[in-house]
Amino acid sequence: VELEHEDDELLADKPKEMEIFPKIHEYFGDDAIVCGHNSTFDVGFMDALYSRQALHKTNFTKLDTCTMARELHRKQEGGNKSAKLLPNHKLGTLAQYFGLDYGLTFHNSMDDVIATSRLLSLRPKATRSDSSSTTPSSPSPETLSAIR
Repeated sequence: VELEHEDDELLADKPKEMEIFPKIHEYFGDDAIVCGHNSTFDVGFMDALYSRQALHKTNFTKLDTCTMARELHRKQEGGNKSAKLLPNHKLGTLAQYFGLDYGLTFHNSMDDVIATSRLLSLRPKATRSDSSSTTPSSPSPETLSAIR
């Protein structure tokens, strides 16, 4: 297995799935809020994990920074789907577009978490409980430096 620069050798001394699952289930439960870039992909892995452990699919709430950033990009470009086209909607591409890629190496697990957090900080205020405005929230420099 090679995923995100991790291979069998790196995983050789780690617990097996059935050994670690009780801790995973204790942490996430059945109805966690999962934030990620293309979180449907990640939750698919969790659903498969739960299924292999003879449990029902998860009921996770997904906060997807990929979908959110695409929509924000479209709004910033005046709703014109063809304006300022991006080559893709990968985490690194969107972080760079929004100026949030400083100090990061993409496909490094921790840096990917930081980039996802930075993208999440741009979410429209309408998705927050403190406002009904749809104006994007621009994080302060202090907030951005704290997300590192």
